[in-house]
Amino acid sequence: MNPVTEYQENALQARAHEERVFAGLLFFHAARRALDKLDALATDLDPKNEQDLLAFELFQGTSPGALLPLADADTEPWIRHALLKAFLNRGDTDGALGLWNKCLQWQVPDTLSANLLIPYLLREGAFEQAGTVSAVSLKLANAQRDVTLWKAQAQAAQRYTGDLYLDPLPRECSVAVALPLRDNAPYLRDILAGVVEQYYPITELILVEDAEDPAFEAIAGAPPCRAVRAQPGESWIARALAETRAEFLATLPATCALAIDALPYFMLALEHGAERPACAGGRVEDFHQDKPGDRWRVARLNPAAGMARSTAAEAVANEALCIDTAAFRALNISVPREPETIGTTTREAGGETHYIPEAVACCLREDTIESALDTFWQRRLAERLRAGAFASPAALVTDLATLKEAMVAFINDDIDQGNTSLVFPDFFLFFHNTVLDLQYGVKRGLLDEAAARAVQDAFLGAIGPMDARYKRDLRGKVEKMLGKRLIAAAPASELPPDLRAALENAVKSLESLFEAFPQDLYLAIYG
Repeated sequence: MNPVTEYQENALQARAHEERVFAGLLFFHAARRALDKLDALATDLDPKNEQDLLAFELFQGTSPGALLPLADADTEPWIRHALLKAFLNRGDTDGALGLWNKCLQWQVPDTLSANLLIPYLLREGAFEQAGTVSAVSLKLANAQRDVTLWKAQAQAAQRYTGDLYLDPLPRECSVAVALPLRDNAPYLRDILAGVVEQYYPITELILVEDAEDPAFEAIAGAPPCRAVRAQPGESWIARALAETRAEFLATLPATCALAIDALPYFMLALEHGAERPACAGGRVEDFHQDKPGDRWRVARLNPAAGMARSTAAEAVANEALCIDTAAFRALNISVPREPETIGTTTREAGGETHYIPEAVACCLREDTIESALDTFWQRRLAERLRAGAFASPAALVTDLATLKEAMVAFINDDIDQGNTSLVFPDFFLFFHNTVLDLQYGVKRGLLDEAAARAVQDAFLGAIGPMDARYKRDLRGKVEKMLGKRLIAAAPASELPPDLRAALENAVKSLESLFEAFPQDLYLAIYG
């Protein structure tokens, strides 16, 4: 047993005996094929804990029909899935359909089990039943490319010829976990604790430093980790992928801790598919959601990708991921510097992406309005560079129209939802990100500080007519929030003609927008 797995086993054993709940430890031993350790837990199980008994008896090979009464609405998805595999492994189609129908009565959108049934039924030539199950699965989650293909196969009476994994024991694979060190320092101890609480065996734990990071110093009492350093401009995920020898690489965004059952969910999602998927991503929840900056981050930066399984490329975006390392290497996928584009990059290279609705991680991040808006700007930067937004000063000013459109869309959403708490940060977004654009333009040598100050002042001046009309000082509030981000150089007295023309058009458009703001919206923004 490697040091990480041993550390993990000790942690799981201690927790199981303390809480008297053994399902996770049972899964851990089953995934390692440590059947002797499974047997040894027989005397520790509480006879009243039907979930533990169901998992134990399943892994002992007990007839699934005898265990069906133990399955209920609270049964862990992986246990239901293992029970379904036990039925199919014995060729008991009726029993498997009975379990599936039982799940439907609980109104649980269990596409995981449905999507194992479909290829099995196709393989057996039960085309009508396969079509029915496909239709139900697509009703629960319509963006499933693999299920759509299976439904077409059922209609064409075409048998499934791919591999099916029907062993009730979890598939035995080597899995590494990687996470970036940048921005994780305040949370690292909690994040590492969450990693070792996983009940899927972990082969290695990789911490990736950026080229600019200081050298990692091991935390006393932490699990065995391997620190590696990314090259300048290299994605941290790409560096972890290059370093690991594991079959699967689970990645974790900065400031996020893994949910206790994240790896089992990932590995079950990767057991089956119309094609072998290159990666699976899952839902990340926010721990902090009360303060204004946190509320804005949740609403604008971390929108829930949904509560239904999907194979759409855009659904796997900047989330906790599990990568099939062999598939990535075979497809020659170049991991992008911006992890939020990894789903699209994977699909463009011919790989399958699977989004699972389960919460696989919790974001521990706390934000001010300013720090959340900084992140919004950073996430847009790479795409805007590719689109030529920083090709010239005039192009930069013209591109700010897209930022204005984002502000308008967000404010309209606030109005529709009756959510006045986000109106000011949505309004402030335009001025905050405009100043960051100008600072970045100065840094790149695109324009000098005097020209940047002139552009900044012109946009701030667009607030003036509203202030005069409604007798408040919203511009002053915006400037106070911008603080040291404001460009302080003396403004240029004359701008190049193309920049001046672009700026005049942009300011006129902004003033026209603000003229349409009613007093109640202005006062909501002012606060």
